Amino acid sequence: MDAARSLWRLGKEVKVMYRRTRIEMPAIAEEIDELILEGIPIEFLATPVEVLHDAASGRLIGAKCIRMQLGKPDESGRRKPEPIPGSDFVEICDSIITAIGETADLSYLPLDFLAKTSWNIPADELGRTFEPKFFAGGDVADGAGTVTAAIGFGRRAAIAIDALLKGNSAVDSLQTTANGKGNSAVDSPQSTANSSLIPHPSSLIPHPSSLIPHPSSLIHHPSSLIPFRRRRSPVLAKPREACRPFRRP
Repeated sequence: MDAARSLWRLGKEVKVMYRRTRIEMPAIAEEIDELILEGIPIEFLATPVEVLHDAASGRLIGAKCIRMQLGKPDESGRRKPEPIPGSDFVEICDSIITAIGETADLSYLPLDFLAKTSWNIPADELGRTFEPKFFAGGDVADGAGTVTAAIGFGRRAAIAIDALLKGNSAVDSLQTTANGKGNSAVDSPQSTANSSLIPHPSSLIPHPSSLIPHPSSLIHHPSSLIPFRRRRSPVLAKPREACRPFRRP
């Protein structure tokens, strides 16, 4: 969805092709809705099977595609797409982007670490991995793919790392924080000693009288009532081919 919308805003004619229906689409529903609202078409139940090139120049000129139909559910629980014989068609295009997923870049890991991973880094809910001092979280660990899941993972991992460095139980530290009893940073002697520096919440709320303006401030000086004629700024128009009207499906 991101790739299609980015290309559309760069002034390209874009079409998304998906071999299943929208019901089986793994993308976030809001992103699909926003893509359709921008006017980008989606070709459901179709998939490319061959890239076509110009014989003389070797440049991409299109893609040979085929219509699909849904069969029985596969191991993912979604109905398996099956090609419909004789439904081949050609989609004319000059670029093809295979935005079909993402993988984690684990090339920075030592070889012995890579031997223990597949597409991700196995980690528990606290971010702990097969190495005691090696933590992982977010997409690289569970593949959840959302910001909120990654932030939650990072928070739990931070609590676990803090507990590890202090020799405490990570599970107990997480439970203490979840129960609202504070955490190691709040309960430390240093933070207690500095508690006098933290303002009381009541001091952050302004008194109602301070919100009422003085009457004199409501009287405008006569000079402020004289209309001021502004100079018009020029409007720069973008080339027609770089603009796309907002079209609803």
